[in-house]
Amino acid sequence: MIASSRPLVAGTTLRERYEIERVLGNGGSSIVYLARDLAKENSEEDNYVALKELHTDNRQEQRHFAFEGRVLKKLKHLSLPRIYDVYEDEEQQSSFLVMEYIEGSNLETLRRQQPDQRFTLDEVLRLMQPIIDATIYLHHQQPAIIHRDIKPSNIIIMTHQQRAVLIDFGIAKEFEVDATTSALRHCTPGYGAPEQYGNLSTDVHTDIYALAATCYCLLTGSLPVDAFERAATIVSKRIDPLKPAHTLVPEIPPHVSQALERAMEISMEERFDSVEDFWSAISQTPEATTGRKKTPGTVQAARKQRRRRIIQLTTVSAVILLLGIILAVGSMANAFQSPQSVHPTVAAQSTHTAAKPHPTATASATAPYPHLTTAYRGTLSNLSKQATGTMTLTNVQQQQQQISGHFTGINRAGNFTGVVDASNHILITISASAQQPPLFFEGVVRSDGNLVGDYCNQDGAGQCVGNYGLWSLSPTP
Repeated sequence: MIASSRPLVAGTTLRERYEIERVLGNGGSSIVYLARDLAKENSEEDNYVALKELHTDNRQEQRHFAFEGRVLKKLKHLSLPRIYDVYEDEEQQSSFLVMEYIEGSNLETLRRQQPDQRFTLDEVLRLMQPIIDATIYLHHQQPAIIHRDIKPSNIIIMTHQQRAVLIDFGIAKEFEVDATTSALRHCTPGYGAPEQYGNLSTDVHTDIYALAATCYCLLTGSLPVDAFERAATIVSKRIDPLKPAHTLVPEIPPHVSQALERAMEISMEERFDSVEDFWSAISQTPEATTGRKKTPGTVQAARKQRRRRIIQLTTVSAVILLLGIILAVGSMANAFQSPQSVHPTVAAQSTHTAAKPHPTATASATAPYPHLTTAYRGTLSNLSKQATGTMTLTNVQQQQQQISGHFTGINRAGNFTGVVDASNHILITISASAQQPPLFFEGVVRSDGNLVGDYCNQDGAGQCVGNYGLWSLSPTP
């Protein structure tokens, strides 16, 4: 809970060292200030620093903030801001991160100043090379560090050095096998990968998606279609609404467009294995992009096979289950491709592989389904309206994977039907009424028995429209 949203006034001195000059930006419970380091006032060093304040009485958030600072303080790279100090101020009831002040313009601002609001391929390769190097550096840490919010507005071109710097590590995390993260509240539409929606795991593939989405926007001048909308449309309309980059800007070479598409696949396992592989495909000739993992022909064959499979799914439950599989584990690549097409390092690195088997047809037929209780209660956050309310599932009935019951929430009540699978994924649909469209809920059954995920309204074609957000439920006695 935020204790106060009022920023510190100019002239405030912290720790008898950092004098606040002005606010650089704020969001949520954090504020970033420009401050002078009085200890460096008589030195030749630049004495300006950026001071990030977390103002909250939530101890879990404070511990995460301190952890973030310790992790980032270890990093040394020209395209990452230096972290000087992390400390708590009991008088201010805040935690502070003291970091290098990066003066310059972000790539989103610079893009909008370009002709047609986009850069040429050569310009994008030049601008993004330092960011690629920085991301590779992060991923090669032990354990790997995942940024999870790469986008043009988080890339600063320094005024004096013309050096690109990747900023805003507010949602950075150390990657741990079997770790599960919940990050939709941090996910930037258009740049966030589908696994960032709900309580699903993220890894290096998440940053690869964001890097590709960033390059896509810089090259075309268009924000990529949001991953959640893409996944829903693929299921409902059997097409991906993301337009290939070269169809928007004919000057973009087809091999670059193809590399962007692959890096932004809904399925994590269909993306490149590493940032190095992605950048090699973008920056080299078409002949050099026929990768170690899959040839373009194999990828296209997999896509065709996936589309044929979707067409065969005629029941609502099957379609909903398919969307859950796409969003949760990217297992369609496994279900419709031979095991040899998956790079061996995925099994060693992926957060999904070690914890649970992929939900293939065989696994679903033999593995037990998660058992649901008869009633749940919790919160439903409507991100489209910035509102939060209560949600309940009652009279829950379960017949193996099939579930049903009664739903209340967001000024609505009605019966629901849905499915759970052997990998603990749950999908629920609340039927349409004369006044309201159907509601679609996707999520997971956690090991503690709680249900978490995301939701949206659907139109007649099953495409997400209108209200959307997060939900989290706990069993009730």
